[in-house]
Amino acid sequence: MSEEWGAVVKKEQIKTVADILNEKGGEVISTTPETTLADVCKILHGKNIGVALVKDQKGALLGVISERDIIRGIAEQGLNILCQKVGDLMTRKLVVCRPDTPLDAVLGSMTGHCFRHLPVMDGEQLLGMISIRDVVKTRLADLESEAKFMREYIQGITG
Repeated sequence: MSEEWGAVVKKEQIKTVADILNEKGGEVISTTPETTLADVCKILHGKNIGVALVKDQKGALLGVISERDIIRGIAEQGLNILCQKVGDLMTRKLVVCRPDTPLDAVLGSMTGHCFRHLPVMDGEQLLGMISIRDVVKTRLADLESEAKFMREYIQGITG
């Protein structure tokens, strides 16, 4: 049975961050450290996103500002924080991934660091941003495909 099984089961490539970016594209929303938190809240709400990249005037990535950063700031300092600048509250210590990073590694990094978004970098070049939703959606599609293949295989043996 094992020889027959090996002949039938197709070996799928390990999915990577590049697979997600190829599907969704590399568009990212960014802001500057000088933007007020109130204005970045409007951007996040208007774009229905949870994070924006923070770049300097030359386009270099400095950090990210997320809904969680803002909520933490409000909880610690009150609503007056919304008048402060993004640079005062942004997350500066970035965890990033590369386009060739396997999705299982990305998921582990996201859950281990409690991040829902990761910038995708190739050296110093920003390629895009992926979310935990992107990773889970891709994994679910893969699992559904595998389950369908297994059902068809079993039906072929027993049918």
